Amino acid sequence: MEFKKVLLCTDFSFESEKLVQTLYELKDLGLQEIIIFNVVEIDSAGSNAPSFQKQKKEALKSDQRELEKEGFKVRIDIKIGTAAKDIVKKAEEENVDLILIGSHGKGFIKRILLGSTTFDVVRLSKKPVLVEKYEIVGKNRNRILIEDKFKKVLLPVDYSSHSINVLETVKGMKKIQEVLLVSAIEYSQTEEEFNKAKDKLEKHLGKIRMDLFNAGFASNYIIKEGTASKNILEVAENESVDLIILSKRGEGKIKELLIGSTATTVITNSKLPVLIFPSKDE
Repeated sequence: MEFKKVLLCTDFSFESEKLVQTLYELKDLGLQEIIIFNVVEIDSAGSNAPSFQKQKKEALKSDQRELEKEGFKVRIDIKIGTAAKDIVKKAEEENVDLILIGSHGKGFIKRILLGSTTFDVVRLSKKPVLVEKYEIVGKNRNRILIEDKFKKVLLPVDYSSHSINVLETVKGMKKIQEVLLVSAIEYSQTEEEFNKAKDKLEKHLGKIRMDLFNAGFASNYIIKEGTASKNILEVAENESVDLIILSKRGEGKIKELLIGSTATTVITNSKLPVLIFPSKDE
């Protein structure tokens, strides 16, 4: 899996200005072309929208020059419209391999949560989305939390074709050094029922681990009991993971939901960056 063409979404916030740093990490994953994209919200800009459009394009030219010095092909596109809708549309029109977007939201307390635009992009996109995360280092100052985020990744796994498809994609990302598989047994009425489910899951994860070993990856697995999203977040924090990679939908999710409840909770609440892949049938 290579990310040759990336749509970088900026809103000129302190957080989105840091997204340029992530592009250098993606160079080892095949990055060649970058579209720096901003949407001037027509509802708030009104008649000033064309003026804002011109100003923002000028403001991004220094980033364009710096990235071009690194050998990237870079374009700037400032559109007047509605952010999430136009980001998703642009990604489709340009057939990008990845949407790169920040996670900040207005009114955050203690840590940066997911903004509504970012969530809507993840929900609607048929392209992979990398949601970058930040830590606060001072007033109006934030920095990207993980600067080398492809060393150790956490991969939630169930029996669905969605998680298996993500696994196949991960096997093509040679920048990754270690894969930690995590799976949760959410429902078991008796100890016997739990043990039976655990045995089945251990065999499933053991096969996946062997598959990863044959593909050249170090790996391990953890089986937890309880809500999948809660366990994924806890394991990610406790096991020094750099990045969470998951599918928008897992086992038993109907197509019309667009994004499953587990993915929603993980993306929204994770302190770590999240790379999320659409389902094959979207």
